[in-house]
Amino acid sequence: MITSWLETHHYQNFFYINSKLNQGKTGALKKGIEVAKGEYSITQDGDLEYDVNDIPRLLSYIKINNFDAVIGHRLTKFQKLDPLDITLKMGVVLLTNLFNILYKTSFKDLSGGYKIFKTQEIRSIEIQGKGFTFCYEVVIKLLKKGLAIGELDIKYNARNRKNGKKIRLIDGLHCFYTIISNLR
Repeated sequence: MITSWLETHHYQNFFYINSKLNQGKTGALKKGIEVAKGEYSITQDGDLEYDVNDIPRLLSYIKINNFDAVIGHRLTKFQKLDPLDITLKMGVVLLTNLFNILYKTSFKDLSGGYKIFKTQEIRSIEIQGKGFTFCYEVVIKLLKKGLAIGELDIKYNARNRKNGKKIRLIDGLHCFYTIISNLR
């Protein structure tokens, strides 16, 4: 999906990296951060659940507020999800609330795939996790550095399992472990 979007939008500062070996979400993000050339780096899942028209808003928001990172929080409601996918939403709410309690923050949605960073700051931390743990690990490590993190609402067109949603209970458990193990 992202390749077709890139073909129709001729942005000079966007490029596509195709890996021969599937390294998962975190592996792909680490590679993108490694080769990024701009002052800011943004994460965008390839399935385009997130509206690309939010990119200018995120970029403007990080600049105006002089944040080191901005997390996009999704404006979804339970009724938009299939009954089996409500567990996914409940898991996100539980993980975000646990995170907020343990790290004394007030984020609304840490699991969203839209995040923008000052490239130098995201490169300054070592990401060790795999899969979907990136969303939690990166915020923990930026907070531990004392960096300023903002949050901005984003548009979200939720997919369900029938349409290829891949996240599972085990992914939530890995995120839980990431939250707990990084308390040290």
